[in-house]
Amino acid sequence: MMNQIEPPRSRLSEIMGARYFVPLCLVAAFVVRVCWIRCVDAAPVSDFGWYYERGIDLSAGKGYSVDGIPTAYWPVGYPAFLGLLLRVFGTSLLVPKAANVIVSMGVLLLSYYMAKKLFRSELAGRATLLILSFYPNHIAYCSLVGSEIIFVFLLLLGVLLLISSGRKAWLVPVSGIVFGLACLVKPQTILVPMVVAGSGTMRCVRSRGLRRRLVSFAGLYIVLAITLLPWTVRNYRLFDDFVYVSNNGGINLLIGNNPCANGRYVFSDEMDAMLEDAQTERERDVLARTLAVRYAAAHPVRTIKLWPAKLWFLYASDVEGISWNEAGLGSPGGLSRVVFWVLKAIAHVYYLAVGSAFLLSISLLRFRRSTKLASFPTLGLWIVIYFTVVVLATFGGSRFHFPMIPWIAMYAGALADILLRSPSSRAA
Repeated sequence: MMNQIEPPRSRLSEIMGARYFVPLCLVAAFVVRVCWIRCVDAAPVSDFGWYYERGIDLSAGKGYSVDGIPTAYWPVGYPAFLGLLLRVFGTSLLVPKAANVIVSMGVLLLSYYMAKKLFRSELAGRATLLILSFYPNHIAYCSLVGSEIIFVFLLLLGVLLLISSGRKAWLVPVSGIVFGLACLVKPQTILVPMVVAGSGTMRCVRSRGLRRRLVSFAGLYIVLAITLLPWTVRNYRLFDDFVYVSNNGGINLLIGNNPCANGRYVFSDEMDAMLEDAQTERERDVLARTLAVRYAAAHPVRTIKLWPAKLWFLYASDVEGISWNEAGLGSPGGLSRVVFWVLKAIAHVYYLAVGSAFLLSISLLRFRRSTKLASFPTLGLWIVIYFTVVVLATFGGSRFHFPMIPWIAMYAGALADILLRSPSSRAA
C-alpha cells in the first residue's frame, strides 16, 4: 500500500504541471493586486507625487515643466506614459494604479516566458510565475505612481525580443525601439543589449560572423538612437547642449561620491554649496558629474570602501513599496500600523526566501553537473550584476533592486525545477 502512494515531490510537480496552473496564477495575481489598490488608497508622495503632477501637466498640454519652467531633470518616459493615460481616461488617481495592475500582468507573463526559454523548462517558468504572482513588494508598488513596473515590463520585453530574434532578424530593430523607450524611463538601460550579447544568450549573435554581429548591433543602436532623437532634439534646443535623456545623472554620481557620502541617498547642504555657482539644471548636472569624477579619482580607497554600504542599502530589505504606501496614507495608527508592520514582516521573509533560493540555485546549477536542467544560463546573473554596478557608481537604495527581482525569481524557479521535476516534464 505504501508503494502506491505518490511521493510528495511528484504530487507538487503534478499540481504545477496542471493545465490550468498558469491561468489560475494570473487570475489570482490580478485579484490580489486589484484588492490591494482598492484597499490601500495611498496618495502619491515624494517622487511619486512629482510624477503624478508632471503627468497631469502633460495631459493638459503644459509640456514637461515645473511651475511653467521646462525641465529634463528626471527621465520623461514614465511622466509621458502617465500623461497619455490621464489624457485618455481622466485625471483620477485610480488610472495609473489600474495601469500598474495591467502592466504587472505583462511582467508576470514575460517573466514566465523568459524563465521557460532560458532554462528550457516549463516547470521553471511556472515556478517563476508563482513566485512573482504573490511577491509582496511588487504587489505594493501597484498602488504607487512610480516608474518601476513599466520599466521592468519594457526591460523584459526588450531582452525577450532580442534573445528570440534567431532567424527573425526583424525582432532586433523592434527590440531597439523597446530599449529606446526603456532608456526614456531609466537611462542606464543603454548598455543592457551589450550585456545580453556578452552573456552569449543571443542565438543570432552566436551563429553569425563578427561582421554580421556588428551590423546587427549597429542596427539595434541606430533604431534606439532614433527612438531617443525627438527628446534629444528638444533638450538640445532647450539647454543648448547634448543631454542624454535627463539632467540628474551627474547629481546621482555626486550623491554617491563626495566627502559626506555614506552609501545611500543624502543630499547635504555641503553638496548644495558645491553646486551654487551653477545657474541652470544642466549646468548643475555637468558640474556635479565633474566634481564626482574628481573626488572618486582623488579618493579611490574611500570610494571603494563605500561599496559594502551601497550594497547593504541596495539589498538589505525589500519593503519600501509597503512603506511608501504607509506614508501615502498619512500617519496610520492603531490597527493600521500593526497591519503594515505585519505586511512588512511577511514581505521581508518572502524576499529572504526567494533570495536564498536564488543563491542555492546558482550553486547547484554551477557546480552540480547532475541537475536535470538542460543548461545554466548566465543572462539573469549578468543583468543583476550590471544594475548592481550602476548602484556602486552612484548610491544604494532598496528601490533600485526592483528590476532585478524577476531575474532573481527565475533562478529561484529553476531551483524548483531541480527539486521537483521528472525527466519527462522537460519543455519541448
